[in-house]
Amino acid sequence: MTEENKKPLEEEAPETETAPEPQPEGEKTAKGKKKKEKGGITFTREQVEQMELAAKQLSETDYRVIDVAENCGFHNHSYFTRAFRKKYHKAPLSYRKAARSGGE
Repeated sequence: MTEENKKPLEEEAPETETAPEPQPEGEKTAKGKKKKEKGGITFTREQVEQMELAAKQLSETDYRVIDVAENCGFHNHSYFTRAFRKKYHKAPLSYRKAARSGGE
């Protein structure tokens, strides 16, 4: 290979695209859809109502957590617990204990 055929490495490397700047959480994308919040759970109005019913049942009844979840329309116990913790910042049993001791 002659000196004329050699190119500096910068010229041989393909150009890379820069990633778009991250948008603040909850900001809408160009298509108008709300971006998923960090943590993976975004609540609909119906889910908020389900969670409020669950919180009420936890504080006022002795139903098992899995039964409360089922009563409120959650068919996956793990998802219910994650969602409940995200909304109320406590696990369902911790919420029940705090509610019954007077300190939600």
